[in-house]
Amino acid sequence: MEPKLITNFKAEELEAWDDAFEKVENYLRAHRFQSKVLLAEFVPEILARAHEKYRLDPSQDPVKLASREADLKLEGWFEELISDSVDFGVSTGARGRLALLLMDAPTRWPQYMLRPRSELPDEFVEEFCRSYLKAGPDMDPTHMLPRPIDLGPIPQMAESTLNNLARWPWIPSLLLWSSIVGGFIYVFWLTR
Repeated sequence: MEPKLITNFKAEELEAWDDAFEKVENYLRAHRFQSKVLLAEFVPEILARAHEKYRLDPSQDPVKLASREADLKLEGWFEELISDSVDFGVSTGARGRLALLLMDAPTRWPQYMLRPRSELPDEFVEEFCRSYLKAGPDMDPTHMLPRPIDLGPIPQMAESTLNNLARWPWIPSLLLWSSIVGGFIYVFWLTR
């Protein structure tokens, strides 16, 4: 079944679907899909999927549905490309996007973007998998023992001062009132 643009919108829905069209197109352009022919093929396909879900639940926002469908389309394609070489993880989408950029796929092979794996040359798939694998470091947990932090002599002196002041609670009050009275005397002396 060939996806085509849906044109039987209600007037109040048309603006939301125009926004959805623009968001999906910008989303694909952000992934460096520059070919107008490819955009004209994939944007309506993504919108058709979003519209199917919208018909099931019209309370959903068309822009969010279309954005989610575009993301699912791209992540599904990444999973299809790496299906037999890598375990899927939470970061499949992010690592796939990075792999596309590392291999410069949208510029070097624009005609293969979002195509089924069976239609792709082996060179493209191998380079994508290689770029996907080196897209980020694996977590390597280490065992670090916490060490006490040495802040130097100033915090130690401050701590001993505060401990001494805690023994004589009237000293901070005396210092505060002395500085206030001293300030008044100084102001009085300046104005005379």
